[in-house]
Amino acid sequence: MNTIEGLKQQAIRIKRQMKETQNELAALQERQTCIQQCIARLGAGELLSTSDLELIDERDIGRTSPIVLRMKYRGRLAVLSRDIEERTGEVTRLLQAFDELSRCPVCGGTGWTAERTSYERQERLIVAKPGLQRCSTCNGTGRIEL
Repeated sequence: MNTIEGLKQQAIRIKRQMKETQNELAALQERQTCIQQCIARLGAGELLSTSDLELIDERDIGRTSPIVLRMKYRGRLAVLSRDIEERTGEVTRLLQAFDELSRCPVCGGTGWTAERTSYERQERLIVAKPGLQRCSTCNGTGRIEL
């Protein structure tokens, strides 16, 4: 069984990792939006700025045709979409890991712990009555504060 302090340390690491991953995800989504806007401007026949061309590592301003630029942007957009999907999966995995960590290790998330079973006689049968008490570690919530 893990100690509560050990679980808290793991939770801190997961929260830090979650924040970093969410920041990466936000940056990727912002870049994706910029690239989508560039594709739309190319489709409308507008010229792109130097910063727009840097999104696809294009250095030859004016030498590359709009069709080639659009293909490059679409390629970069496909890569970004895959990266966003991976980061979203990572956030989901981290949320599940944090949820698993916050489950009380004593009661297993039920909020109750077993105590001595008592037996009662009812007519010709003997019936076992399991004793339950509220978990003292989580105060019956099934979750520990991390």
